[in-house]
Formats: sequence, structure tokens, C-alpha cells
Amino acid sequence: MKKWIMIFVVIIVLAIAWQVYCDLTSPWDRIFSGHGSGRGSTVDTVHFCGNTEHIASGDLSGKILVWDYRTGRKITAINVQKSSKILDCSLDGRYLTVGNYRGYMEIWDLLRGVVIKKKPYAEFVAESISLDGKYIAVYGKHSINIFRSESPDKIIKSINCRDIDSLTFSPDGKLLISGGDEGYLESWEPFKGEKVKSIKAHITGIQAVKFSQDGTMLATGSSDVSDFKFGPIYKSTAMKLWSWPSMDLIRVFKYRTWVYSIDFSPDGKYMISNGEVLCGFRKGIATVKLDQFVRPTRK
Repeated sequence: MKKWIMIFVVIIVLAIAWQVYCDLTSPWDRIFSGHGSGRGSTVDTVHFCGNTEHIASGDLSGKILVWDYRTGRKITAINVQKSSKILDCSLDGRYLTVGNYRGYMEIWDLLRGVVIKKKPYAEFVAESISLDGKYIAVYGKHSINIFRSESPDKIIKSINCRDIDSLTFSPDGKLLISGGDEGYLESWEPFKGEKVKSIKAHITGIQAVKFSQDGTMLATGSSDVSDFKFGPIYKSTAMKLWSWPSMDLIRVFKYRTWVYSIDFSPDGKYMISNGEVLCGFRKGIATVKLDQFVRPTRK
């Protein structure tokens, strides 16, 4: 009996030591687990909620959870249509804009848990809202269309292009960065429609791209796969953190699922993606604290 007790104690101690080691050596600040298990619970979109300490995460089943990213506490949950995407959040964190691939947009009041506005929205594959909130860029049907936020049914500029998976405005609004099917990042002057440059950043399609709000860093996410021995194991699905505009690689992050969505906190201290991480015995989506890396200086 004593032998089995000793074995049990050793296993417990080793498990605790393994978890502590993983926590100390991983880049993750906090892991959020609340979407359940199964295909429908796969998180595919994340967003920091304005100037609050909240993040919103949405899964394939249409469930959106709002968290306090400092404590990991779940604050509220709403249910939207399947295959919806979190587009934006008000600065006070109360209102959440959700777009659906079927072609409509909903504005939710998170405090009351109700839809306060619903309107048609252009069918899109990728979108980005400028930091000042004045412009929306939408890719669909082989072109990037630029709208004013106040009149999303009127195109002010259209850029012909193909195979775009992700878009983001630079913080000053002077550039629009697109991620393509073949792993290329392309930068555009959005109101002239001119391509500035093209860079090979990933092996496969770039599903997500996002600037930090100070414009010194750019994050890209993909479906890069490292191991096909027993079928596709997405243990090296990559999110890459780059300095901007030099495009020097700062860090590669590994995930168990494809990276479709990336966001930076308004204060520039945290980053999050929808990719699932495994840290010891804990798994879920995770924030990254950026002060652990050498931050590039803006020239």
C-alpha cells in the first residue's frame, strides 16, 4: 500500500513540476479555456474590447465570450449566428460589432446582451477598420473596396487583386497590408490603389495580419504545418511577430490550430490570437505579454 502511495505522490509532484516548468518557459501570459470541446468550440476570432481590460473570443458555433484578460474571469456570453466574425468594439467596451459571411452586420449591447442594430453588409473574405474608425476595407470578389464607416454602401476606392485572406490598416491609415494565399504580405496605398511592396512571410496562406497601435510591430498568422507523418498536426502553425517597417523577425509562436485572428491591446502591452495553445496540462487561447521581447524603436 505504501508503495502505491509513494508512486501516486511522485506522479503528482512530477505533474506539478511539469506544469510549473511549462508556465515559466512558455511565452503565454494567461490561458483562457471556456469554449468547450469539439469542432464547433474552435475559437476563430478574438478582439480586445476598446480601452477596457476585456477581450472577446468567438467560436464556430456562434458563441462569443467576454473575458477580463488581467484575471482570466469570464464576464458575459452571447450567442450569434454561426460563422460570424468580431469586427470591432467601442472604446468603452460596451458595444460589439459582428459581421457574418452571409452579408449582414450586427451591433450588440454587451451590457444588456441584445442586438441594437442590424444592417446589410458587403459580402467579404477579409476586412479591416482604420484605427480612427473612419474607413473600412473589405476584400471580396477579387477586389479590395474602401468605404467610409458612416456610409458602408458607397465605395470610395476599389483595388483589383486576387487571393487575399487578411487585411489591416497601418495605425496612421496611410498603408493597407494584405495577406495572400501563397504566404505573401503586400502593402498598398489605399486611396491611390497602388501596390508598394510584396514580402514572402509564410509558407502557406496568411490568414491574419495586425499592427500594434504604435506601428512598431506587425503580427501575421497562417496555417503553416510542420509534421505530416500522422496526418496534419498543427503544432507549428505559426504566428510571427515582426518589427515594422524593417520586417525583422522578432519571434515565432506555435499553435495547435490555424491562426485566423490576431489583436493587440490598446496600451500595446499584450497580444492575442485565436490559435489554441497547450501549456503543460492547460490549453486554450492565450495572451502574450510583449515586454518580454526587445521592442523595436520607431524611426
